[in-house]
Amino acid sequence: MGPHTRQWSRGLVAARGIEAVRVLHGLLNLTNKHPCEVIERACETAHSYQAYRLATIRQLIKHSAPKQEEFEFLAEHPIIRNLSDYGDIVRIDFNKEATRS
Repeated sequence: MGPHTRQWSRGLVAARGIEAVRVLHGLLNLTNKHPCEVIERACETAHSYQAYRLATIRQLIKHSAPKQEEFEFLAEHPIIRNLSDYGDIVRIDFNKEATRS
């Protein structure tokens, strides 16, 4: 099949153990109905979601869902305050409460 199918299969075995043998037989049977490229794409997408069920592969083949995108997290952004700003707000609010009492 291909490298993505291999990765998905290894993830399947790691996640489900001996139960994976039956699922792998089902995966092989899918080659009788679908081209290997389609199965390869479905396995790539399923592996990106860590979805190790044959039903998921069948649905992905049927619907051709896009693979999970990976995003890089930002350390800073102009519309997000630093945590220290929130600490200052809390300290100011507690100081107001202390002066009211």
